[in-house]
Amino acid sequence: ALVLRPFRAGAERPQHECQVLSFVHRSGGMGATSLAIQTAFELARTRRGQPKRRICLIDLDFQGGAAWLHLDAEPLLDIAEVVRSPHRLDPELLAAMTTHHPAGFDVIAAPNGSMNPDSVPADVVGHLMALVCDIYDCVVVDLPLNWTRWFVDVLAGSNRIYLTLQSTVVAVKQAHLFLEQIKETSAARAPLSVVLNRYRRSWWRPGLKVREIERALGRKIDYFVPSDYRLFSEAANHGMPIGKFHSGSGAEKQIGRLAQDVLKRDGGARK
Repeated sequence: ALVLRPFRAGAERPQHECQVLSFVHRSGGMGATSLAIQTAFELARTRRGQPKRRICLIDLDFQGGAAWLHLDAEPLLDIAEVVRSPHRLDPELLAAMTTHHPAGFDVIAAPNGSMNPDSVPADVVGHLMALVCDIYDCVVVDLPLNWTRWFVDVLAGSNRIYLTLQSTVVAVKQAHLFLEQIKETSAARAPLSVVLNRYRRSWWRPGLKVREIERALGRKIDYFVPSDYRLFSEAANHGMPIGKFHSGSGAEKQIGRLAQDVLKRDGGARK
């Protein structure tokens, strides 16, 4: 298998190291794309005392990716052309296939129906990711649902994996299966966080309880993103991250905590 870890810039910028954050979902409709978008926005925000960071959101679902739809961004990545002539993919061509979003980060995505992700060779995805990491300080990856031939390679090359699920029996079973499967792969040592999305805190509400989910997964949940379907829907309707559309929500605060944890780990690693 092609090993992509670590994604680092070339010799011309030896001090540059890219943070790769990969969002994974093992059932449809988990909201991983929305979380990836808001994470990119939070990382792109420049707070007092923090340097400006170059952030990219890349959607590796070349067939049915939704990130560009959520952001009303033009999907410029011609993945079929990259597969035909991977040697042509350089910083200039990549820039022409990249869209800058007003929220402060870049988006790399292919039009829907461009190519079955499993038809894209692993070395092409590796070349694309390495080039993206040459340019940006942090890359947020929205991975496809299908376990493609390069899926594990991208996970193994990530600084952290975010497994996104909701409190349904099917989603928890699928997440548990993923956690077991990944143990037998080259991505077994990649740091992983579990994100429970659309979480509703209520002791009387029917359905799975947090302790039941954690027992089934065999590990703790790291982040609880409150349910706010209307906010996420309205933000997508306006082509914005939720924090740009309406600030101060509980969901924004939780994803902001996730992003700040990334920056703390990155800052500690650089010292």
